Amino acid sequence: MVQRVGPSMFGRYVDYSCADFEHPAYKALAEKYNKAYKRLFDNNAFSGYAMVKMVADAIKRSNSADPKVVAETIRKGSFAQPGYGWALAYTEWGEMKAAQPLLYTYEKGDPGAINAGADWRPKVFFRSPPVQPYVPKE
Repeated sequence: MVQRVGPSMFGRYVDYSCADFEHPAYKALAEKYNKAYKRLFDNNAFSGYAMVKMVADAIKRSNSADPKVVAETIRKGSFAQPGYGWALAYTEWGEMKAAQPLLYTYEKGDPGAINAGADWRPKVFFRSPPVQPYVPKE
């Protein structure tokens, strides 16, 4: 985003994140990712990483790679990825049980090894309490 929009975004851009950019586990993964790919381990990359880890965890816990078994294991369980904003657990109709969205922006400053060479960093400025999932009437 910073590369596409440029400096005019500082002080204006706000987005939702599932990545807790300040969590030590996120920072450790982001440093490895940046070292390998020379890019920020952004919200999208971390979300994809967590989803793959969640599926792998469900396969291991269920001792099955059958998609129906894996899906059922995910639906009935919970998965916590260190550095993710909340544990992933779902209602029977597919809503997240206790999402805690984070709002963040980018600010000027040294990001350290999570985005080596850049002069900006992500900054969380709001942490939501757990959001109540939608409950259908029927």
